[in-house]
Amino acid sequence: MPISLPQKHIASPLDSNIVGFADTEIINGGTTSYVKYKEIKIPIKGKYRVKFDIAANVTFTYQVNGWVYKNGASWGTERSTVSTTYVTFTEDLDFDVGDLVQLYIKVATAGYAYWRNFRIYADIGETKVNMDS
Repeated sequence: MPISLPQKHIASPLDSNIVGFADTEIINGGTTSYVKYKEIKIPIKGKYRVKFDIAANVTFTYQVNGWVYKNGASWGTERSTVSTTYVTFTEDLDFDVGDLVQLYIKVATAGYAYWRNFRIYADIGETKVNMDS
């Protein structure tokens, strides 16, 4: 009789279980090209729910853009807002073990951007934040 090998757990998005977070609120301005500000290392292969909040400092004047990257390359959908109150963006994305899920931010013009609550969710235990600046 063949011996069955244990199945490797593959993560699935689960909105109620935060497994990594970089919640520090950051305010910055003048960066019109994307800069990495937050990073979390993925512990288990699978699909994760990624969320982050962004806001502008002056309504309809400065557009703030956020984009989830994987290992330094754009991975999710580019998001933007001109709202002065935080807008939360959510996306389910696939990652492999050891991948870095990263939050990149830019301002469309020379205005200020606000961002916070970069979080990943899945049906696994807690992971570790590599960068929260």
